[in-house]
Amino acid sequence: MPLLINRLLPGFHEQYPNIRLEIRAEDEFIDIVEGGFDAGIRLGHVVEMDMVSVWLTPPDEYLVVCAPSLLARYGKPQKIEDLQKLPAVLISRHNQTVHSWTLTQNGQPIKVKVDGPLIINDPLSLIQAGLRGVGMIYTVRSLVAHYLAQGQLETVLESNARSVPGLSIYYPSRHQSLPKLKAFVNYATAHLRNGISADDFLAEQPR
Repeated sequence: MPLLINRLLPGFHEQYPNIRLEIRAEDEFIDIVEGGFDAGIRLGHVVEMDMVSVWLTPPDEYLVVCAPSLLARYGKPQKIEDLQKLPAVLISRHNQTVHSWTLTQNGQPIKVKVDGPLIINDPLSLIQAGLRGVGMIYTVRSLVAHYLAQGQLETVLESNARSVPGLSIYYPSRHQSLPKLKAFVNYATAHLRNGISADDFLAEQPR
């Protein structure tokens, strides 16, 4: 959500003052047609057969990060199994707590079970908990790039990170001729495919 607001607003409204946007954040897949939405944005490009998908951002990767203070207390994991020795901040999706993280080893996906003292269903709150040293967090690099650059978070087992596609905007094929949707898609692709910075993912811009 911060990326869309930081990169697309207010520029989009300056260029198209007569178009009103409604942005709703959901951490779960929803039926955009049933919900009455013109389009949705998600990681990856796999969508239903009657949908059109247009990529917006470059590929990303899921990785484990945590605050330096946490590593000072527990030591830095040297192999994937070591992650089970550190507390993790777990995320909840579809009312289910995710207890495993998928990393890679020798080019193959490998899952590791983790546990910890906190369960969160909001990605931004997840990052805040990680910054406070509550536990390790598992997230996409782009969301924490600023904090990594500032030294507020450190990567753990970076060579085992899992590559994922970037963000895509998707919409019903029958809607692709709608002028307002076409204007937004064109603007979004032009402003998100290139020149994204680590700070674009922050809810509050640094001073």
